[in-house]
Amino acid sequence: MRDKLGVLLMEDKDGQMGVQIFADPESLAESFAQLHGKVSDDPSRATFLSIDYKKGKVDVKVKDLPVKDPPRSEKPDGYVLGQGPVWFDKEEPKQ
Repeated sequence: MRDKLGVLLMEDKDGQMGVQIFADPESLAESFAQLHGKVSDDPSRATFLSIDYKKGKVDVKVKDLPVKDPPRSEKPDGYVLGQGPVWFDKEEPKQ
């Protein structure tokens, strides 16, 4: 039996639910952090549940979608095909 499990719940504006179950909650957490939706999408809600059976613990994160303007720190500087998002080192402003 599994030690950990990830669950993604997607609820649309009419209250219809979609459920996805993942064997690796760590990779699901990374994907959930990058989930923003499109501005043209209808409102929806995403709920991420990370279940740790050994510790008897459940972590919950919720996002209302679409995220209108994600914080700058969450936006990648670009994308490399086949590799994913890229963040460049930021220079500190000179005073």
